[in-house]
Amino acid sequence: MLSSVVKNATTHTSNLSQDLLSYLKHRLSPTDLSIIDSQEFSGSEINGFLAEKLVSMVQQVQVALKQKYNIYGFNVKLQAGQGGKDAQNLTHMLYEMLLKFLARYSISHDILEMSSTDSGILNATISVKNTDLLVAFLLENGIIRIERISPFKPGQQVHTSHVKIITYPLVATSSIDIPPKEIEIIPIKAGGPGGQYVNKAYTGIIIKHKPTGIVIRSTQSRSAATNRKLGLELLKTKLLEKQLQSTLDFPAFWKNIFSSTPTLRTFDFTRNLMRNQHYIRYKLKNLSHILKGHLEPILVYNMIYVASQKPDEIV
Repeated sequence: MLSSVVKNATTHTSNLSQDLLSYLKHRLSPTDLSIIDSQEFSGSEINGFLAEKLVSMVQQVQVALKQKYNIYGFNVKLQAGQGGKDAQNLTHMLYEMLLKFLARYSISHDILEMSSTDSGILNATISVKNTDLLVAFLLENGIIRIERISPFKPGQQVHTSHVKIITYPLVATSSIDIPPKEIEIIPIKAGGPGGQYVNKAYTGIIIKHKPTGIVIRSTQSRSAATNRKLGLELLKTKLLEKQLQSTLDFPAFWKNIFSSTPTLRTFDFTRNLMRNQHYIRYKLKNLSHILKGHLEPILVYNMIYVASQKPDEIV
């Protein structure tokens, strides 16, 4: 899967191969550099060679992280920020974008949390039990800025909205153990889609974690047992999120990423383009194509940034 994502990005994104060489040149061996400088290979062959090097570097980082910290997946959380109805509507748009990407590569996932409104989504958490794209997604921590003409406000002025994205690894650790006495489970009527059956039955649950005050609402399924399972899993991930920011011994590189909220990029609907403003600065045209789930360029630029770091500083 990793190779396919890199191939799809480098094949269809102008300047990406040039940036690939620029950022990774210091990580290449003299033999690698002589191959690149050789006149015997075409541009497409050199691009393929660089793509293979990137895949190899990223795989080495992922294997080391998985083995050292027992990582088995990651969670992606979206939260509507500044912008009211626009932010909620755009959070739903980004949520659908992520799901479309996961579907394109047949990546299994669970929806742990979903809080929706008439305008869109307040927050949602997607859990991915797969590490093929671990490194690429872990950099997705920060603010996505959206500029567009609001369908909710009169006039043709461009409005700015914010959506916060939080991504963190899932770590198999016995320390995330929740004794039954520490939680209170309250049955509630489930809301959302499903018709009269869902709304009349007490299939949803609220879980209160007494030591931390965390409250989880789980109403995704018609099954009370499934909602209980998803709710407890979401509680564990929230406790893990707190633990990641304090006790787990991740390198400073990753701790900074998990704890900071920079503006990652701007989705400019008025010009149909995306401007990345953090890690590596670049522009992608055809924003509408990206929103259909074609996230390969974004993920590959994230990989390039990680691969450009000193290995002993990221694992």
